[in-house]
Amino acid sequence: MKRTVIAATVVSVALGGAGLASAKPAGNGAQKAGLFSAMGLATPLPAGLCSSGTGQPGDATGSVMLNAPGKPGAARKILGEVSLKGGTADTTYDVRLATGSSNCGTVVATLTTDAQGYGNAHLTLPVTPETTPYYVVLANGPVEAFASSPVTLR
Repeated sequence: MKRTVIAATVVSVALGGAGLASAKPAGNGAQKAGLFSAMGLATPLPAGLCSSGTGQPGDATGSVMLNAPGKPGAARKILGEVSLKGGTADTTYDVRLATGSSNCGTVVATLTTDAQGYGNAHLTLPVTPETTPYYVVLANGPVEAFASSPVTLR
């Protein structure tokens, strides 16, 4: 009899704990965006006219992955990976993290391409993300060369 009561109690506690675990809110999750050439729209960065990239997924020349780890609304940093597959060979680009269309963001890393125009960069920013959509701009000198589609971090 004691074994049955103990077994029933253990099963009850285990199932109760499982129910609590499933009610736990999900994390922010990484957001992926395509990286598109901005050469047709290239404007000098000081004009403050940078824009996010647009296009069809097949037109992308790379990708951007941004994440705000932590609880939704309480993330403490932004992590990111930028992968460029269509850049100019042996070139260094400033990687900028931008919000909105009125600024070109701040330089947060550099990305240097190899002889085939491929390059990668890693971003780590100890800032509290805004709910505003973010996008990544790769600048070659004073001109926007590539830009990602916008992603929203929570």
